[in-house]
Amino acid sequence: MTPEEEIISVLKNPEESRSLKFLALYLISREYDPLKLTELAKQEGFSQQLGYLADISAEAARNKGFRESEKLYELAELLYSPPVNWAYLDANTPEFAKPLISSRPQTNLNKKWRVWDTLTPEHIEDGISSEGIESRYERQKPGRDQETRYSVNY
Repeated sequence: MTPEEEIISVLKNPEESRSLKFLALYLISREYDPLKLTELAKQEGFSQQLGYLADISAEAARNKGFRESEKLYELAELLYSPPVNWAYLDANTPEFAKPLISSRPQTNLNKKWRVWDTLTPEHIEDGISSEGIESRYERQKPGRDQETRYSVNY
């Protein structure tokens, strides 16, 4: 299975809600073809959910100073077209949970993508720290008028 197929597979049928957080970490830390992923997401009807996930992952990566945020913002841009209907990030959200999630105040990114979920960039940042992803990045000294950046060490 290609990385792109694996990403869509998790979106289609996450084993548990934490799977989506780990998918966000995957988007930050692994290699994949954004054009192929965009095409596959659109074919499978998951561009809205993947775009939301890419956008919040990009924000988390940017907050951590990772250059990969640029790649994620580009992916989100490729996926974006104004959604008509609201959707749940987790395709397996149980019926009893839907009113609880949809009644929660939604962030600007939730509203942009029209995706109901409680996953935030802060949750992803916590995952970056707790899963050791940060240790694979080497801190680079910022140049004049630049933010601190990291580059990945594979």
